[in-house]
Order: sequence, then structure tokens, then C-alpha cells
Amino acid sequence: GFGADMGAERFFNIKCRYSGLAPDAAVLVATVRGLKAHSGNHKIVPGKPLPEDLLKANPDEVHQGGDNLRKQLENMQ
Repeated sequence: GFGADMGAERFFNIKCRYSGLAPDAAVLVATVRGLKAHSGNHKIVPGKPLPEDLLKANPDEVHQGGDNLRKQLENMQ
């Protein structure tokens, strides 16, 4: 896999254009914890434990993180 911000952009805009490849599908993977992390409600610091409230059930945060997921889907189209 690769991040859509760098690898996918390079693949679709450079590799496919010059090679004539036309992908039939793209896979976007998301986790509930990832969606909650992108809700904007948590401060995640590399090397530090995850915030305790990130690990608790909170459907509203999953929904808020969906904004980021929708943008990533737009980018892949």
C-alpha cells in the first residue's frame, strides 16, 4: 500500500500517464480508530501513548472523521 497523498498521486498522474496504464480499481482502507483520530478531537503525538478517550466508543467522532475519508475518496476518483 501507499499513502494517497504521495504514492497514489505519483502513480495516477505520472506512471499511468506515461505507461498508458488505466487502473480498474483502487482500494482505500479505513479503520474506526483512524476515523476517530481524524475527527480533530484528539492530540496524537508520535512516541506517546494514544489518548484514552480515543479508545472509547464514540460514533459522533467516527462520523466527524468521515469528512476526511470522503475527501480521500474524492482524491482517488
